[in-house]
Amino acid sequence: MLSELVKVEKIEVDDHKIDAAIEKTSVPFGDSAEKIREMLQKESGRRSLELDLISDKALTRLQDIAKGDTIEVSEPDVGTVKDSVTVKDEPSTEAGNEEGASRSI
Repeated sequence: MLSELVKVEKIEVDDHKIDAAIEKTSVPFGDSAEKIREMLQKESGRRSLELDLISDKALTRLQDIAKGDTIEVSEPDVGTVKDSVTVKDEPSTEAGNEEGASRSI
């Protein structure tokens, strides 16, 4: 569910936020801070921090939604909407078409 919120709300973090998280995480390690910083600068470390930051933003957004805070409406993802839309057919005179039948698109 959280991943769906991230996709729909287009929640992202930029490199500056990841760099700040690397610094914030490494500083408390004192003499070992540089080693921690180097480890977090690697692709896997950056991705891990990125996912943590995205999760934090998504949880904050979820709390805002639960409180009823105003949300900025973005364009829906056509693929997501298309998968969940059901259209009611108009009556037809074609043979084999039941009047008012529902179909998913």
